[in-house]
Amino acid sequence: MQHWFDPAKNWLESIEVAPLSTSLVPGASLAERHLLAGLGSLTGALTEIDQKLLPKEVACWLETRPAPPRNLVDLVDHALSLDANQASAEMYSRIVRSVRRRRLGTFFTPDLQVKHMIGIWQRTQRTPESVIDIGAGVGVFSALASDYWPRAQVHSIDVNPVTLGLMGVHIARSRGLADPLTDDEGIRLILSDYTTWLEEGSDELGGTRLFLGNPPYTRSQLISPTDRPRLAEAAQGLCGRRASLSSFITAMTVLKLRPSDGLCLLLPAQWLESDYALSLRDAIWGLRSRRVELHLVDSWKFADASVDAVALMIGADGQGQTSFSVSRWGSDLPRPISRVGPAPANWRRLFYSFEGATEVAHPTQSVSKRLVLGDFVDVRRGTATGANAFFIVDEQLVRDRGLPSRALSRVVRHLTNATQTITMKNFCRLEKDGDRYILLATARDRADSQALDIYLKEGESEGLDGRLLCSRRKVWFDLHHDVSIPDVIISSMTKGNFKIAVNACEAAITNNLFGWKWKDEVPVKVRIRILSWLRSDDGQIALRRTARQQSDHLFQLSPSALKGLVVPHSVRSGAVSYTLSGIKR
Repeated sequence: MQHWFDPAKNWLESIEVAPLSTSLVPGASLAERHLLAGLGSLTGALTEIDQKLLPKEVACWLETRPAPPRNLVDLVDHALSLDANQASAEMYSRIVRSVRRRRLGTFFTPDLQVKHMIGIWQRTQRTPESVIDIGAGVGVFSALASDYWPRAQVHSIDVNPVTLGLMGVHIARSRGLADPLTDDEGIRLILSDYTTWLEEGSDELGGTRLFLGNPPYTRSQLISPTDRPRLAEAAQGLCGRRASLSSFITAMTVLKLRPSDGLCLLLPAQWLESDYALSLRDAIWGLRSRRVELHLVDSWKFADASVDAVALMIGADGQGQTSFSVSRWGSDLPRPISRVGPAPANWRRLFYSFEGATEVAHPTQSVSKRLVLGDFVDVRRGTATGANAFFIVDEQLVRDRGLPSRALSRVVRHLTNATQTITMKNFCRLEKDGDRYILLATARDRADSQALDIYLKEGESEGLDGRLLCSRRKVWFDLHHDVSIPDVIISSMTKGNFKIAVNACEAAITNNLFGWKWKDEVPVKVRIRILSWLRSDDGQIALRRTARQQSDHLFQLSPSALKGLVVPHSVRSGAVSYTLSGIKR
């Protein structure tokens, strides 16, 4: 398994085939689409499949020529025989970089987690007659569902013909695909956008249906402007327009559940607390005749991602206990939650207790007088460039390429080595191998500097100007409207204390950090007291209380959580004569 891919990639790079279109694999670069096209020839040589069992686009992809050498086919075939799911996932993920897979939300779930998901369903629910694998990828959910429930119809739905083809080949090698016209059992490949199929084709399936899988982890900003209103309408108010694709899919699936149906989905955990999913949580809370389980991931580290996820199981109507329970992933001791009264606003807090935490709000303070950090500061996430490897440059590259200093600005990428105040003098200590700068150039800078023009042309040849964030700018490389120079920088995640540094050197920050500017009316003494409190034990406890607790005991803040952090009365009053007149409450 360690050596098969390199000779495969060497052969793929050597053949002449037309690259796949961007409409088939959105987000992939031209070079990646060329390799994917050739992969069809290599994959198609691994086994023979009846063409009528395949979607047209998948069949065409598998017929790509030229034919690969026999020794290479044998090498890949051996890798599939050792671990078909892993080898198939590796074929795709080693060709298409993870940053480009985000457009389709293409990340692969290991067998162990899928087996646990199926076990969650099996413990309390009946065997399904139909299984709908949402965003099937290379088929790990479909293959294992077919193993556990051999008499079920498994409908494997994916919008990506490459991953669907990889799935079809490795499943055909081991068990064969079902004839969609004559067979009531087995696996069927369906090339379709799941949200479209759900509206147009799902009603044709009879019997007990289980909606299973790991819906695409496509972020809100990567959903096309034409798709977002369609998805919001299909969700019927259960999701706001800022929802991720997986949340839209969950809402639409919940609305489609018949009494005998259920779902078991692995989802990004953000929906447990995000405002855009508030109505969705209320709707699930209201399914009182169904069993609902939430299993929060404790620590998952995949090859190219650290995952903060939750498994959601909604059972059939009236089948078994109709409880609502939460548990840590793999725990045999779920904690029942009473559904008397309205749904909690934040479901993530159902999993945690912060024993010993100090109350940070003044006990006699009325709600109307509670002030939060957002009353004192304007919080922003750092700059999202759309291509950090290009826009964030080191001293060596600046010297080698002769980039003009006027088109560069200091940038902070992390606070690991930072002191409480980052000055011009100690900025050099942040990085072990030299300072970092962010490219902050205008069209005029490009015209005035041949070295900068050459560097930008190289970026354009790599397709950077067509990336989502870059293409939205009037001038794709001009970050002036994206960059903000904060007064204070704070780390966004930690396993211990959040680091907080005053930005005296006026550096920009990358989007893994947060920063804030003080509001003009906040006196210096109050600023100092707030910083001192945030760095204290009580302030750090308050930050952790408002943060999300993710995998591997990691706390993660968000800009909205920071802005909503209650500032204790003792910090903003007492010795400081400051009434906060004029600040909106």
